[in-house]
Amino acid sequence: MNKFNAKRVAVIGGGISGIAAAKLASIKGFETILFEQKKGVIDSYVREELYNRDIKLIEGEHKKSDFSKIDLVILSPGVPVHKIKEFLNSNIPIISEIEFAYSYLKDEKIIGITGTNGKTTTVGIISWVLNKLEIDHFVGGNYGIPLSDYVLHGGKKILLLELSSFQLQNIKDFRCNISVFLNFSENHLDFHKDIDEYLTCKLNIFKNQLSDDVALINMNLKPFLNGFTFNSQVKYFSKADFKLKNLIGEHNLENIEAAYLVCKELGISKKQFIEAASDFRPFEHRLEYVGELNGVKFYNDSKSTTLKSIEAAVNSIEDPVLLIAGGILKGGDPKKTGMCIKDKISHACVFGQSADIFYEKWNEYFPVHKVKDIKQAVSLLFNLSKSGDVILFSPGCSSFDMFENYKERGNCFKKVVKSLMEKIK
Repeated sequence: MNKFNAKRVAVIGGGISGIAAAKLASIKGFETILFEQKKGVIDSYVREELYNRDIKLIEGEHKKSDFSKIDLVILSPGVPVHKIKEFLNSNIPIISEIEFAYSYLKDEKIIGITGTNGKTTTVGIISWVLNKLEIDHFVGGNYGIPLSDYVLHGGKKILLLELSSFQLQNIKDFRCNISVFLNFSENHLDFHKDIDEYLTCKLNIFKNQLSDDVALINMNLKPFLNGFTFNSQVKYFSKADFKLKNLIGEHNLENIEAAYLVCKELGISKKQFIEAASDFRPFEHRLEYVGELNGVKFYNDSKSTTLKSIEAAVNSIEDPVLLIAGGILKGGDPKKTGMCIKDKISHACVFGQSADIFYEKWNEYFPVHKVKDIKQAVSLLFNLSKSGDVILFSPGCSSFDMFENYKERGNCFKKVVKSLMEKIK
């Protein structure tokens, strides 16, 4: 038997993390079954690879009989644990994909970044600096390549991981040498039982740290730490005292400071960091400048999936904002967000599952227009705009009511904007 004392493994979820975990489990000698509820989402190339590796694929609604001989369950990010427990005997262990992959690591230094917002930006800054300084490293986790995929290839000394609450919920031994907690607000309440469970998942990033490890925590998070015991060296941070020219917004000063402190722990001086990070460019779909038409600028912030990220995006822009928002609301109070942004917004268009909620909560603060899609929103707001305005696409919701993911949603916005530019030019 192996370290999990298991023979047959069920991997739940046929996305990139689940497929990577299934491949790793198969290579490590487990009898592996991959479960995917949605039929037809796994393409023919992947199906052939699963077949060649003797990985059984079960599609469609879960049945208790399919789990009768399972010894271990590996959850992909985004699969609620309570939806799987009903199919299992109570003694079957459930772990996250990141925990499973971690068990096969060797002596890599692990840097973990979590928080409600800003994870991808912070990881991006750190990786940008390490690349500039020619420090070899792996970037993955919630953004990009699953950790299970890394284990299949290996070869790096530093692992830089973006970690979501989903990934941290079912960890047992997973440990970061450097852990960062950027911020916290209501999110994923369509997934977690309540906000306390969501917070507990975030704090799991610290639970296995040792005395030689470092916990970097935003000063604003102190009220959320009551009762939590740290074994690591706790260091608090606030805003950086310098900016990066391509990264707008006051909130990003906290992300910059967190990135700098991680690099400092790796032996990089402040001078080296500033020089290396000076030309950093944000990732696609995160306050991404799309273009300008008749003096009106367009920004794509499709990565915005929380109300707090709407607030951060709007307050990052100095010019008057015409906002596009909507999708599946994941928690929080839209009324509070409306109050927070009302002085910056001249008009807003809302679409998707949350359109009625946003209309009801925001209409007292600024004009709100319900539209059927992004194309109608862009057209309407451009007709209402004037030179010097900004049309900001910052949905503040998940994308799954109308799109496969935030990337498809952001690309849709950019395609609509570019089509408008070509039409008017």
